[in-house]
Amino acid sequence: MVGAEAEVARVAAHVRHPPTESGQNTVLVVGDDLRDWEQLAPTLTPHLWRLGASVHLVSAPATNPPPVASARRLGEELGIEVIAPDGPLLPARDGTTFVLGPAASWWRIVVGAAAQPIGPYHPIPWWAEPSPTAGTGWVALPAGGWLPGGEQPEAADPDDLVLAVPRHDSLFTMVVGTPGQPPVARETLLATVAALPAPVRERLLVVPYGPGQADAAPALADTFGVCVYGADGLPGYGPEGEIAVRGVGAEGGVGPRRLVRTWAHPPNGHPHVAQWAGLAELPESAPGVVSLAEKISVEAVRAGLWVREADSAPGEHTPRHLPPEPDNLVVLVGTHAAPPTSPMFAEVDRLLGLLTAEHREHLRVVVPTGTDGLALEIARTTAATWTSRSALLLDPDGVLSSVASAPAAETAEEAPVPPEQPPALPDEPLASPGDVPASSEEWLAETTVDPAAEAPLPPARVWPDQRSTAAQRHRLRAALGTYYDLHARVVARLLAQHPGLRVLPAGDEPDALMTDLIAVRAFLMGDRSSVAAALRSTSDVGDLAFLACLASGLRRLPSYRGVVYSSVPTQYASHVYPEGRSFWEPTFLEASTTRVAAGAEMTDLVVWSSNGRHVGGVVGGGDTHRVVFPAWSRFVVLGHRPAGSDRCAAVFLRDAPTESGQVDAARNQRLRERLEALTAAGGTASCQAATDPGWAESGELPGCDQTGRPYQSGKPLRG
Repeated sequence: MVGAEAEVARVAAHVRHPPTESGQNTVLVVGDDLRDWEQLAPTLTPHLWRLGASVHLVSAPATNPPPVASARRLGEELGIEVIAPDGPLLPARDGTTFVLGPAASWWRIVVGAAAQPIGPYHPIPWWAEPSPTAGTGWVALPAGGWLPGGEQPEAADPDDLVLAVPRHDSLFTMVVGTPGQPPVARETLLATVAALPAPVRERLLVVPYGPGQADAAPALADTFGVCVYGADGLPGYGPEGEIAVRGVGAEGGVGPRRLVRTWAHPPNGHPHVAQWAGLAELPESAPGVVSLAEKISVEAVRAGLWVREADSAPGEHTPRHLPPEPDNLVVLVGTHAAPPTSPMFAEVDRLLGLLTAEHREHLRVVVPTGTDGLALEIARTTAATWTSRSALLLDPDGVLSSVASAPAAETAEEAPVPPEQPPALPDEPLASPGDVPASSEEWLAETTVDPAAEAPLPPARVWPDQRSTAAQRHRLRAALGTYYDLHARVVARLLAQHPGLRVLPAGDEPDALMTDLIAVRAFLMGDRSSVAAALRSTSDVGDLAFLACLASGLRRLPSYRGVVYSSVPTQYASHVYPEGRSFWEPTFLEASTTRVAAGAEMTDLVVWSSNGRHVGGVVGGGDTHRVVFPAWSRFVVLGHRPAGSDRCAAVFLRDAPTESGQVDAARNQRLRERLEALTAAGGTASCQAATDPGWAESGELPGCDQTGRPYQSGKPLRG
């Protein structure tokens, strides 16, 4: 290493010495002190005995290399062979170096002979000796060769990701395509590979880089009758020095890390895993296959993961040939021959919990066509629990479609249309507050209700389809003060990430969207018990402007269709919520898409939601499980499940159309069966403790009694 003493000491602590070829030594020039390369001769003369007969001249990446003429004079003065680059150097993490630039090369300079170009690599890899990239169409890379799509560059741009692809020890890495450019024609691909020397053609690692290249490796394997290795993305170094593969989109966007690093594509056969890191602590039962549970396996496939019965037919074609997508990690559950069952999703839920946050962010839950309605609904709920992306259906031809458009989902309810305002309280209430018995036993006896009876209601202060007025929004902004701006920053990010929320209904004012959503966030981050108390009171209390903006903001958020959970004290559950009863809730009832662990004194409320609002994104910080039902939502009790040794007691409900008397017994029965199967499939394994400190305990039972008064339990109520 040659340079100023301090610079040499600094670099020596970090530099990776490049590997040398037999009989050669490397001279690394560091710093800016040695600006004239011809000064090297007197500097190196005292060390000739250590240099030997040949040296490689290496400079830092930001330093101009020595001219070939200067390198020749150095060799003549020292009487040794000099090997020098004619362009800037790109050092790799493994210590190898590559000369950047069109037709760039290392030059071998021998005293008394003409300088000879020996290629851009040092040391020379095994596949470079036959010069595989010397023909037209190739761009040389440190890892091998690049066959770009569209207009061919003379050399890779120094900032292009392809230059960071690591060199494989035993394979020739072939990068195919360019983001944002037309794909490489199949005829061009085959002709270019056919021109490679046979030893190189038989040891290929194909890396797709750009649109339409995902099937390049299997196509080459089938054409040339050899096993071709492939990476479903661009390899690079991870933060710990490990090699990671990430998908690259058609326009160059980088996706999540691939679970499999390298695939082996045999001629006319299924691809199989060549290199991967496995899945957490799950034991591997075969290459690329882990055991998730007894008789349930997870197989790595090119699109992601395939959860199947362990003894499923090994010849299943579609899952193994489903092409990878740069921005998605598919988790396919079941096969067309053996569709998924409801209990299987309890294990799927455990599998998704083992994935990294990055993988869950790009997750797509997929089930095959032919999946029964109950399992299909559970798949949708599983997808909604772990990701904001909806579940998909896979047909036998490998085509993906939305679950919502599938025939199996035809029993799904239409979202209820809320009334302008709930019915008013009758003139003559059935009882006055003074008539309430003192003891809980008397209270329970007297509040046991007739399921067919529709409870009268107190006056509504807000209703589900309410729109805030300009005056109410102005008052809310003034009341929040500086907190308005703090909430606005989070809401602005939400609107940027979800353009669909920015669509304004006809007649909406421009400022209404932001202010209404800020009201929702202020509610979720604040004292929600005071809001509940105001709406459940018969007195005119609470800030009507805030309540109106809150109701208006909730209607702007997407509806959540699926299962949500809450809980009530067990001592009241069967008396207050008999099967068949419908009731109204005057406040904003909260629930969670993930079951909250409850003590023995609590009974689960398992609710099929069609009009609850998914509010997790409004809070931020990764809270994605929260659902809020609009004030004056109506619920129907579908049935009860007693407690067992491995499960809590439960009351099954659905939110219902707001018009009284609309009861569909057959639909209610189907929903009850779905909810029972779902909670039975999850058992107690899906219980998760509520960790959000902002969740208040309201101390109230949802619903109103026959007098129109909201229930008061006197005990904490989660959600």
